Amino acid sequence: MKTARFFYPLFLILFCAATLAAQQQTASTPKPSVFEALTTTEGVALTLETDMVTCKNNRKTDQYFPGVLTSVDGRSYKVDVKTRGKFRRKMSEIPPLKIKFSKKELNRFGLDTMNEIKLVLPFSFDKKSEDLLIREYIAYRMWESLSPYSVRARLVQLTMKDVHLGTQQLIYCILLEDKEETLARMNGVLDETYDMGLDQFDGEQLALTSLFEYMIGNTDWDLKGFRNVRLVRIAGREQVIPIPYDFDFSGLVNAPYATPSFESGKANVRQRFFMVNGLGQADFTAAVTKMQAARADLLALCDSPLLSKKSVTYMHKYLNNFYDNMPTCSDVQCMTEKATETVWNGSKK
Repeated sequence: MKTARFFYPLFLILFCAATLAAQQQTASTPKPSVFEALTTTEGVALTLETDMVTCKNNRKTDQYFPGVLTSVDGRSYKVDVKTRGKFRRKMSEIPPLKIKFSKKELNRFGLDTMNEIKLVLPFSFDKKSEDLLIREYIAYRMWESLSPYSVRARLVQLTMKDVHLGTQQLIYCILLEDKEETLARMNGVLDETYDMGLDQFDGEQLALTSLFEYMIGNTDWDLKGFRNVRLVRIAGREQVIPIPYDFDFSGLVNAPYATPSFESGKANVRQRFFMVNGLGQADFTAAVTKMQAARADLLALCDSPLLSKKSVTYMHKYLNNFYDNMPTCSDVQCMTEKATETVWNGSKK
């Protein structure tokens, strides 16, 4: 009896300790996000059912409409869907969408409660629009391969079921993580201080961002106006990290609706223009070195079997034009001067 009385409290203590340890381990292991759960493989199949007719008819509002998103494993999520964005929201046959999940449902599925993701769809239901979307997706993956500070983008094959018309369409789309998830991954916050000086930025990251945007021929971004670039202040770091996104107005994509910025003075988006003056030479040299080392990998990303042969050829020519001109411009002053020139006279395709 004495032995039993001795071991029972000991067992209770050990049981409580083991339970506490398991709870602490679970707490320290982050739950996957719904973005990660949906994009386990490249080109994964998803199905979205919603009233697209009503959604598009209300594209000028921020009204959400109910829908169901089904993943490749058959799991269905009740979601709310609305149109988003600016230019494509107004002009696209199928505008970009924001999808909001129920936090309660995400928790029930064992997922993090970050409950919003973005969906970029082709401009219209045709092969050329889908080709342009895949070009933009490749630009996202190029940047992700160059820098750990990126907005994650994943290609998905979406069956879009319009419950209003009773129709369905199979298209490739880009699934983008929402800014809340980008910030959470980096333990950072947005810094939208107006008119920040260049000394406030991480110099090497800013130089790499500027050179990358120059490479793909994108002038649709601006630090001061926070246009298509997230300025993130990461815990423990003094300088701000610029993270570019939204590349459909770039020369690499070469969408028929894309136009260069007024400030560039360029006639079309295929003509490159360097957007940032005042970069430090050491930062610029480091960015050039990284870009040179990445040449083969970036070109390999263009060899997507989902692209038309014309698109693959165009993207190779466009990038090689940049690289063939870059070695003579490893000096930041030289690049600034050359940015006023037209360095692309190739095909428009």
